[in-house]
Amino acid sequence: MIQDSTPEADPPTSGPRPDPGTPQAALLSWILSILLIGGVVYLNQFTPKAPRSAAQGTISAPVDADLFTLYAKVVTKIAAAGYTPDKASRESLISNVDASAQTPVERLRAALIAADIGGSEAGSQRLALLEGDTKLPDDVRAQIPLFRRVVSGETPTLTAEEREQLVKDHGWFGKLALTRGKPATDPEREPLVRGGWKFLALGAAVLILALIVVLGGLSCFVAMIVLLATGRIRPAFDPPAPGGSVYLEMIPVFAGAFLAIKIGLPALTGVLTGGGSTPQWAILAMLLVQWSLVVIVFWPRIRGVPWSRARQDLGWHSGRGIGREMMAGLFGYFAALPLLLGAMAVTALYVIARQAAQKAAGETPKPPDNPIIDVISNSSTLELCILFTLTTLWAPIVEETLFRGGLYRHLRGRVALPVAVIVSAFAFGVMHGYEFFTLLPVMTLGLTFALLREWRGSLVGPMFVHGLHNATIMALVLSVFSLARG
Repeated sequence: MIQDSTPEADPPTSGPRPDPGTPQAALLSWILSILLIGGVVYLNQFTPKAPRSAAQGTISAPVDADLFTLYAKVVTKIAAAGYTPDKASRESLISNVDASAQTPVERLRAALIAADIGGSEAGSQRLALLEGDTKLPDDVRAQIPLFRRVVSGETPTLTAEEREQLVKDHGWFGKLALTRGKPATDPEREPLVRGGWKFLALGAAVLILALIVVLGGLSCFVAMIVLLATGRIRPAFDPPAPGGSVYLEMIPVFAGAFLAIKIGLPALTGVLTGGGSTPQWAILAMLLVQWSLVVIVFWPRIRGVPWSRARQDLGWHSGRGIGREMMAGLFGYFAALPLLLGAMAVTALYVIARQAAQKAAGETPKPPDNPIIDVISNSSTLELCILFTLTTLWAPIVEETLFRGGLYRHLRGRVALPVAVIVSAFAFGVMHGYEFFTLLPVMTLGLTFALLREWRGSLVGPMFVHGLHNATIMALVLSVFSLARG
């Protein structure tokens, strides 16, 4: 779809020309954009999230897709690999499990993990805290005596019926409890705890890669500063003259369609299922329907703009050569890594401070919601494949075309560079489903891609590094999930 940069049909002009469209359509597009993006933000930030698979009061065997179960498996496998030679390291792992346990059922199971890693006292302490919860569901409270016996090392005294019930109600956790105290090589325990060294190897590889990336990012950052200071980097983007609306119109069309999907598909699912839990086919349908939004990138053509002009205006051209644009995008991305790492550090400090405040208030610290992790934890192999294509192909094509190709271009014809960069990056960020105060890294990515668009004119670089960034994150997350599931 990216073509050579030479226009095919447009006559030469003496200066910047306005984009197709009218001022009236531009005004309407701005109003609709604000309203519709605001609606997406409201849904993302203020509507109740779907309950986790471990329900508040109903005990049922966990499934591999459950996020808490996956996290508990990771911690247990790492501990079994010998990563916890001292008390401090064991307590660190246990505290992470405590933080991820959000429901009474999960807190009950977290006591088993605490006992398995830290000993009977660690498990008993958590059961005592859980028992003191006046809002504890009856079925959870009824199982505390059995769990107290398990964490106290009385597993051999359990009856066959109690053992069967433990496994039936708690699955992997029940099986782990029945093998507590046995060596990791025991035939019953080994399938439950193997794979810890793979996690440690993955962690070491990630640390080495992170070190290389940080050093490369600092080098590229310094090089970029030098190139800018010496005037060797000049913008290739040509802002349009004020006027026009077609490229701005893409934003409300996209936001409206996205909002319709987020509201309509769950509502339809609720009607078809009678308001029950979300079926697996609904997740698949959501992913497939989102792919259909790719047609919005052809909105200018629908509005009658010749393709030769639309692809030039949107940045769908090869610039100074596809390979060169890709390398320039990679250089710009690495140069912006210090900013991205800073944004991630600020977000991490916010999360740490919030969890500390929750703990001080007597609440269980909760990690930020992550819609991608939630989808991954509940998806089949087919759905994971579709999700991977969404993040590595759909997102670079659609989001870059809309936010850097359309919105940024429209803004640059009217406002200064910093304003256009910030506004387009903010709009790009808030369309994502993360908690608002954790969106800073996403907005920083949007800022980086907008600056690349200004520098190169072409979207080849932003699309390439956008896809590469997402592919790296997805590969890492899927690797962790695959190892946790065994």
